Amino acid sequence: ADNGLLRLGDWSYALYLCHVPVIQAVVQLWPTRLQELNPQWFAAGAAFLLVLLFGPLDVALYRKLRSLADAAHPRTIRVTVSAFLAAFLALTVYGSASSILDEIQNRRIRSTLNQLGPTAMTSPDAASARIAATRLALPASFQGAFERIDALPDGRVIFRGWALSADDPSEEIKIRVFCGGREVEVERYQRKMRTDITRSLGREDVASRRIGFTAFASRRGCLGAQAFVIAFDELGKAAVLPGVHDPESR
Repeated sequence: ADNGLLRLGDWSYALYLCHVPVIQAVVQLWPTRLQELNPQWFAAGAAFLLVLLFGPLDVALYRKLRSLADAAHPRTIRVTVSAFLAAFLALTVYGSASSILDEIQNRRIRSTLNQLGPTAMTSPDAASARIAATRLALPASFQGAFERIDALPDGRVIFRGWALSADDPSEEIKIRVFCGGREVEVERYQRKMRTDITRSLGREDVASRRIGFTAFASRRGCLGAQAFVIAFDELGKAAVLPGVHDPESR
């Protein structure tokens, strides 16, 4: 019984370590043709399956490393621990910096939306005119499109398109979706590579960039309303993506 409880504890710890990256990977890599199915349940099942397959290996590896650590020379332990702490610190700094930059961009986007005002969100034409008038427009080299919107049987809506900062393809472009004069809360957002677009643009150099987007939202607020997408760069500059769709048309 004690061995069983110990094994259960080891496996639950392995599940704790792997469930977040597994769930994120499944959600991000979920095939487009299966979008009508919610990947969350499959992601959770994949995490449990991974533990069943690799749980014993994880525990065996831990025990082996523990035995090596116990038998290691103190100097070897100090060097190893120092290297681990350095790597951990580097990852922590990188993650913190990424989070800070992401929050800065979100604040700039909110500032831009506040400057545009609620009346600008009533239509794509009104938004475009207001963006131009306030000098908040993205550079002319910016490219993108709001390609389509699909209503799913479960009540969700999928917005699809792509956005690319041609001058700096590495720049993080974020999108906001609007229906009926208000912003739609996106429940899930995926970035995808679009080799069809990069090929048509003659930009094979950015083929590995995830310039495509798929945004999932509740259909509530989009019923019978004109939908459009605004793209924002890291400075909060904005552009309405070409393409306007009525959710009820599909």
